[in-house]
Parts: sequence; C-alpha cells; structure tokens
Amino acid sequence: MRPFIITLIPAYNEESTIGKVVRECTRYSSTIFVIDDGSTDKTAIRAKSAGGIVIKHKKNRGVGAAIRTGYKTILKFVEEEFNDTLPSNNIIIVNLDGDGQHSPDEIPMLIKPILEDKTDFVIGSRFTGGTKDKSMIRKGGNIFFSFLVSILTRNRITDAQSGYRVINTNTLKKIELKENLTNRQEMILQVAKQKCRIKEVPINVNIRSYGKSFIQSKRQKIMFLLKVLLIVVRTYLTG
Repeated sequence: MRPFIITLIPAYNEESTIGKVVRECTRYSSTIFVIDDGSTDKTAIRAKSAGGIVIKHKKNRGVGAAIRTGYKTILKFVEEEFNDTLPSNNIIIVNLDGDGQHSPDEIPMLIKPILEDKTDFVIGSRFTGGTKDKSMIRKGGNIFFSFLVSILTRNRITDAQSGYRVINTNTLKKIELKENLTNRQEMILQVAKQKCRIKEVPINVNIRSYGKSFIQSKRQKIMFLLKVLLIVVRTYLTG
C-alpha cells in the first residue's frame, strides 16, 4: 500500500523561496499545506501558485503557532479524507522550512524508518549530516538543548532544534503542542512521554539564499535561548 505523504511548511515573508520549495515537495508529497504566519509579502500567492494549500494567520504569531495550526488542519483533513481507512504509519506528515535550507529530495530518506515501522518520529539531524551554520551562539545553544533533551527523554538527540522532521498521524494524535515561539523541543519531550519511538536521520542544510533569520543580534539570540529553556522546563514539568 502506497503511503500518503503530507508536507507542512510554516512560512513568514519567504516569497523568494517558498514557490521553489513547494514545487520540489510535489515530487514526494500528495498534499502540501503552507501556513503563512502573517507575511507582509507575496508568500501566500507564490505558495498557492506552486501548488500549496495556503492557510494564513492574520498576524505573525510565531513558528510554533504556525506548526500547531498546520498539524490541527492536517489531522482534520486526514479524518475527512480517509476515516481510518489507511494504517497510521501510511499517513506521514513531513515538516520542513520554507526558506530553502531543507532539501525536499531528502524526504524519501526521512520517511523510510516510519514506513519500515522502525520508529514513530524522525528528526533530521544537521549535526550527524552537514550544516553550514557559522553562528557559535546557535551552535552552542543547540548542543546544550540537545544534551538536555537527551537526558530528559533518555534518547540520544543530537539536533533538538531541527525543523526538518517526520511523524505519523497516530503519534501526532497523542500529543498536544502549546507553545507559540517554537515547539521543536516541546514536541520531542511530548513524543517521548508517550513512549513513542524517536530516531534521527542525517540531513544536509543549505545556506539561506534570500532573507534573514528574525534573530540577528547576540542579545536576540541569547534571549531566544533563554525562552527556549523556559519552554523545555515547562514542558517537562507539565507536559
């Protein structure tokens, strides 16, 4: 039985790259949802023209909120389309970024462990693959959070901040994401609490061709990391 693959792409002011990303995803995905998180440019237009189903936030709420909107939309879509006629590991949701840093050509490699029933949740790891990020603060933050999340989940995690991940619908139904800023660590912690299997697969990451991260200065980066630490602690203590 062929898997039904759905791609989820959160995007904020990515008009220069989103069309290319969506078009490349159509080679591997049956349906592509783009959550436009309050963009002020032509992100929504370019995504729709490339074949994506666009859901737009009226204002920017954060990548965590965009992903949460996307997952809720996808679960509703799956329920209406299939009504449990496909095995849960045959409906697969791929989450990647809209800025062109993640290669859609790596989708087959990332979904393979779920199709083979070797795991329930896949994280694309930049540290076991290839990354060109030169920011020492971001690298140091990722190493710290990966170490902390590894201890808290008792799983070896090398890239807790990766936005390239894959989950089956059965696992997604077991978790409830709450964070707006980011939910990358939150998601790992919740999946682990449900005793679902987690696996990392090496990925390569490209340098941004257009645009900039919303976190630029050292102060912004440090403040972001402190907020992420609060999210990790809150999720671990309360779920």
